[in-house]
Amino acid sequence: MVDPVFATRVMGLHWAARGAGFAALGAVMALGQAPYDLPVVFVIGLGLVFALFMSTRSARGAAWLGWALGFGYFAHALRWIVEPFMVDAARYGWMAPFALFLMAAGGALFWAVAFWLARRMGGKGLRLVIALAVALTAFEYLRATIFTGFPWANIAQAMLDTPAAPLLAIIGPHGVTLALLLVIGLSIWAAREINTLIYPLAIVVVV
Repeated sequence: MVDPVFATRVMGLHWAARGAGFAALGAVMALGQAPYDLPVVFVIGLGLVFALFMSTRSARGAAWLGWALGFGYFAHALRWIVEPFMVDAARYGWMAPFALFLMAAGGALFWAVAFWLARRMGGKGLRLVIALAVALTAFEYLRATIFTGFPWANIAQAMLDTPAAPLLAIIGPHGVTLALLLVIGLSIWAAREINTLIYPLAIVVVV
């Protein structure tokens, strides 16, 4: 868990420094996706995200957290989209970085709106955590369906090589996403309330 004082200090940094840090966190979280398949890294990263989100001071700050985090995450998780441009690199290779940037920036917009909406409507404490879990799940659903959809790098995909994988056949990827976000978010909220690491660490081990 991130100490509340540390999280507050992070949120007090210059916006550019915060953005770089959030993007780096997102890139590390992408290690939960194939081909790395490190779900523990992903889960711990989500815990950090909730701790930072609870320390945001405004909806605008929350949106910046969501966008920068999403940009780093999608830029790393979707890096494979540059490969088709390398088939004829002399002719099309120059397009590759633009394609990756635009895909990452576009995916991050969904996260930015989710974070903004959750901070705007969520209130404080427990309600704020639940609001982010619901909003991020909803906008991940939209990302997977709107304009024919782009479901790659879905949050639930990080759980494919875990005991939670069978739940995908029961409640679907978006159900798993919501459940995962609620479990992690509530564990971080509880840890902040009782000032202990025991509960969130237990949740990480279980997941």
